[in-house]
Order: sequence, then C-alpha cells, then structure tokens
Amino acid sequence: MPLAPDAVPDVVMQALCQRLQAEGMASGAPLAVVRTTQPIVSTPALVALSSLYRRRAADPARANAAVEQAERKLPVPLSGDCEWSPRDRLDTRRDFDQMILELSAPVVNPFIPNEAGVFARVSLGGQHPSWFWITLLPRNGGWVVRSVETLGL
Repeated sequence: MPLAPDAVPDVVMQALCQRLQAEGMASGAPLAVVRTTQPIVSTPALVALSSLYRRRAADPARANAAVEQAERKLPVPLSGDCEWSPRDRLDTRRDFDQMILELSAPVVNPFIPNEAGVFARVSLGGQHPSWFWITLLPRNGGWVVRSVETLGL
C-alpha cells in the first residue's frame, strides 16, 4: 500500500486555487485558509468519495489508514496564484461572512491503489460547505495532481 505524502504538497494549493478561481470562489478578495490540516475526513466524506469511483468497495485496510492519516496536523502551504489570508482556526463568529478553506492531511485513496489525495472543504464561515477531492499520484519522488473533483456532500 503506498503511503500518502507526509506534507501537503504545494501542487495541491496550486490546483485548488485554479479550481476555486474557475468557480468564482477565489477572486476579488483573499480567501481565508486554516494554517494546519483539519480532521474533516468522516464516513460521509468517504461515501461521497466512493461515488467518484462508481461506488467501488473500499479496501478496509486502506479506509482505516485514510482515517488515521487524516488526523495528522500538518502545515498548509500558501502557494498558488490565489490571495490567501491565513487563520489559526475557523472562528464562526469572526468569519461568518468569509470564505474559509480547510484541508485534510493527505490520505491514501481507499478505492484506488497507488493514489492518495486531500479533502478540501470551502465554506462561508463554516456554513454551506462545498467539498473537493484532490487526487495525488506519485511521480519521480514527488507528487502530481491528477484532478480536483467536487464531492456531493
């Protein structure tokens, strides 16, 4: 079983920035981003991810590894063309009218061998979230983004 990256690769933020700009979420004002990865991976998130893979059954060991890996606290790189406004944490009172980005730590993909990924949640002050899965593939000792997909959560 391949390991997930031990840090959030810069390419994640670059690809996610492009996607958020295309959807109009990251233009005109800085997008707040929580500085460290958050424990946002849950059973509903994994079920939503399964829909990308035609509800293929998850490998139980990989699903358990994904949940464990998602608990890691890692720094989030502030790279890409977006204007980021770093936050130590989501504060629903302070950020009620601010778009907030939270990322999971990189995790193994429980449905596809040799893939990893990052869950991203973009919300308006913690409400009405949009979810994304950023697929990562190992390449030449590093990681590349294969796709940024919207999840139906």
